[in-house]
Amino acid sequence: MLNYKITKTIFGERPKFPKPNPKFMEVIDGEKGMEALFDKFYDMISESEIAHFFPQEEEEMNLVKQRNTKYFIEFYGGTKGYSRIPDKSMDVIKMHVDFSITEKARYGWLSVVQDLLEELDIEDELKQGFWDTFESFSKWTVNRNTKTNTYEEMVKV
Repeated sequence: MLNYKITKTIFGERPKFPKPNPKFMEVIDGEKGMEALFDKFYDMISESEIAHFFPQEEEEMNLVKQRNTKYFIEFYGGTKGYSRIPDKSMDVIKMHVDFSITEKARYGWLSVVQDLLEELDIEDELKQGFWDTFESFSKWTVNRNTKTNTYEEMVKV
């Protein structure tokens, strides 16, 4: 059974995250599959509650998709495409320095990851591994401290 548990970010902490399982990329048809997966992911982002964090112009959003897909392909052991882009670093903190990312935004991002995984027809073990990596990895992106303590408080209307 899949466990899409979200643990709280401790602001400033840089937790270790499980190393991505390269079998995930292999099972979804390699780099071509990762491109399709992240194309779908960013289409879902565009329709999500955190869409305002991303470019609204299609051309700009396509550049985000392409750049970030290269990042995740490399992250999963594929072709080194992202780190060869001038002025780009694989450092997650540096990548997000120009954006204000709260814990609530992280939850929104992870909810899209969960929806994406639920649509995949692959082994639960691979989905869980992807989730576990991304759930911990996403804590590195939070760069704005908020006082909200729980998910329930963050989504309270």
